Amino acid sequence: MTTQNRKHKTIKFIEQQNLILSSTDAETILNSFLNEMKLGLAGAKSSLAMIPTFINVAKPLPVNKPVIVIDAGGTNLRVCTVTFKSDGTYQTENFSKQSMPGVVAHISKQDFFMKFADLIKPLAHKSNTIGFCFSYPAKIYPNLDGRLLYWTKEIKAPEVEGELIAENILSILANDNYTPRITILNDTVATQLAGTFVSNGKQYDSYVGIILGTGTNTAYTEENSNIHKCDSLPQDQVQPINVESGSFDKCPQSEIDITFDNSTMNPGEYIFEKMVAGAYRGGLCLELLKSASAANLFSETASEEMLSWNSLEAWQITHFLNDPTEDGPFSSSTFCTDDKLVAKELCLAITERAALLVAVNIAAAIIKGRGGRCEATPCCVNVDGSTFHKLNGFKESVETELHELLDKRNVHFELVHIENAPVIGAAVAGLA
Repeated sequence: MTTQNRKHKTIKFIEQQNLILSSTDAETILNSFLNEMKLGLAGAKSSLAMIPTFINVAKPLPVNKPVIVIDAGGTNLRVCTVTFKSDGTYQTENFSKQSMPGVVAHISKQDFFMKFADLIKPLAHKSNTIGFCFSYPAKIYPNLDGRLLYWTKEIKAPEVEGELIAENILSILANDNYTPRITILNDTVATQLAGTFVSNGKQYDSYVGIILGTGTNTAYTEENSNIHKCDSLPQDQVQPINVESGSFDKCPQSEIDITFDNSTMNPGEYIFEKMVAGAYRGGLCLELLKSASAANLFSETASEEMLSWNSLEAWQITHFLNDPTEDGPFSSSTFCTDDKLVAKELCLAITERAALLVAVNIAAAIIKGRGGRCEATPCCVNVDGSTFHKLNGFKESVETELHELLDKRNVHFELVHIENAPVIGAAVAGLA
């Protein structure tokens, strides 16, 4: 088969797999997204949890007052202290990093919460305030504790589901006569708050936070008058909403998506996240590559090797797309030049679809929050996560798709990236 014929056959295969979304598809998905957001705020049946945060950031931010920050994000766990300065800067100290409990092996409820208490104890003399960025679905209460609804990202700690996070940690810390105030918030809400307080002097009319790393989620600011599922909210105020957008289930799935979904720990759940996020992109690409092998798109030697693979990681896909000559799974001598070209086209199909879906997600948050109505003060979209930032051209693809969706609506935005956003936002919430 000539190179040209192989490329033509690959494109036709991608089309047959329903992996190409049109502008019409994008509009349909966007309208579904907005409808699911509205239903979620009303407490009606919806794939979007639309979790209120009860965070009030209207008060002035205390300066020169350390706050302990815990960032339980995806597969990593970070702990540090943060101090905001009067000149608008901040200082992080006492930083440590380790794997999130339950990533490698199953862990009991007692051991899970003990891990966190043991990390906090050495910093107890630094502050009696803790901002806890918890990047898993949790119902937040007015006292700012959070109850884990269910695990995502393959965390293996089933006994923790349904438990109050702060209450369990505080019960352990109380044995050492240490009773700090703990504020639980989602990492995406923290990312949004970081954008609010670290804007480098630029004026924005609204703020959206989005995570696209191991998992994905979105946060934006909603008017309390639209949150019909909560009673007694001050109707003239606003608050950040944790959308839990990874659970959106109104995207058109291909057979590849369905087959891959059935291979995960939670089939039928977090459909959107499995189509765009880093924890799943490698597996999704591998499923597509193996299907393409069965369709004779690869040489016999390349097909045999890929069919023997048990896993493929998102970072390996990123490195391959950034530089196909780089050492990696596809650099084996069993892959000829045409094999690499086909593999690249297939992996690009997954990532280009992901870029459109991520743009739809962001657009929905901006529109629902009534942001970006003036070009001089656009909506600030703070994006965090390696899946978004490390793949060459991905940000630009998302930006292009956003313009397609928002320019005709006269809605303006700016994508920004604030380093350590979950940490900064958690510190803000802890002090607020």
